[in-house]
Amino acid sequence: MNEDGAPIRPLEHSSDVTLLLRYAAMGLMVVGGLEWLLGRTVSRMAAAPTLEGTPRQIIETLGRLGQFLVSPAFLLALLLFIGSMTVAGSRFIRANVRGNLPLAVYLSVFGLVSAAHTFFPTLGWLNIAFNVLALVGAWWVALYSFLRRERSLSIRVGVLLVALGYSGWFYFVLQEALAGMGVPLLGAPVLFLNLGEIAAVAAPFAFFAAIAVPHGQWRHAARWILPVIVAALFSAGNIADAVLNQGFSGVFAIWSLGFNLFLPWPVYTLALLAFLYSVLTCFSRGLRAAWANPNVGFGLLLLLYAGYTLQVPYQFVLALLSLSLLAELATPFSTTDPHDEAATLEVPDALLPRARSEATYKPS
Repeated sequence: MNEDGAPIRPLEHSSDVTLLLRYAAMGLMVVGGLEWLLGRTVSRMAAAPTLEGTPRQIIETLGRLGQFLVSPAFLLALLLFIGSMTVAGSRFIRANVRGNLPLAVYLSVFGLVSAAHTFFPTLGWLNIAFNVLALVGAWWVALYSFLRRERSLSIRVGVLLVALGYSGWFYFVLQEALAGMGVPLLGAPVLFLNLGEIAAVAAPFAFFAAIAVPHGQWRHAARWILPVIVAALFSAGNIADAVLNQGFSGVFAIWSLGFNLFLPWPVYTLALLAFLYSVLTCFSRGLRAAWANPNVGFGLLLLLYAGYTLQVPYQFVLALLSLSLLAELATPFSTTDPHDEAATLEVPDALLPRARSEATYKPS
């Protein structure tokens, strides 16, 4: 009871916490997107030797602005990640699904460790431990998603492919770190890195099958305009690189996405088309596909922001937060989909007083 004699609502189910997480998600969507666009994409234009004078100064200024946005984006990601895991853990307890509670606790602790890791000195064993913790978290979330049989097989496979992709990167990092300490593993780190990239490139096709194929979502012609334009620009850049014997597309891909582009470029073009169309479908209204919802769309965006090569704690948090959103472990945006986390766990409506009425989209 509070001072006025009114009952105090549990923190995890209050509308204030719901709104806080939703606003944090929207803030991260914007700030994180600008950080990725300016700091890791536009800034790479400065590598062009023909860029001089005022244009170079503009590009360098935008790049510095992107670097400045890393800290606020990291704070928003931590708030959303730890807050979402706290709410998920409380939901598991109230729904008497305590077997999933350790996962929520583990991810919350990982968020705190990520924040502390930014202040730790650069030590080999610390970096190894941090990567192992992230690898365990990624696969735990992937298995949590895959074991939920009520979910689409395509989206469960997509989450597994993301975990496999990051496993290639983690193996590469751990192999290099341990080899530097005189403890070699199985070898072939580049092979595992490339295998991980193949899995990461395959993931958008699985998500497209779950999001855009059901009920003919892929037939919306207007929704293809932006993906086709972006894919055409990417294709033109690769063709120009081949003709002029340059590598600017590779530079942009490595810095913005972490991909080495060792596969034929049309494969990446098709993956880019599937990815962008899936994101647009998730944020469109009048949806019918069960898994085309803002939480999944936001998770896909965070995959883009995190990239494939995770090098700073901010990117690690984005990667695990993305997996949590794709697995519907974190749900900052409410939905009316019957397959959402609350329905799956059969939580009484009284415990989720506004989960239905505040839906951000309504299936047609």
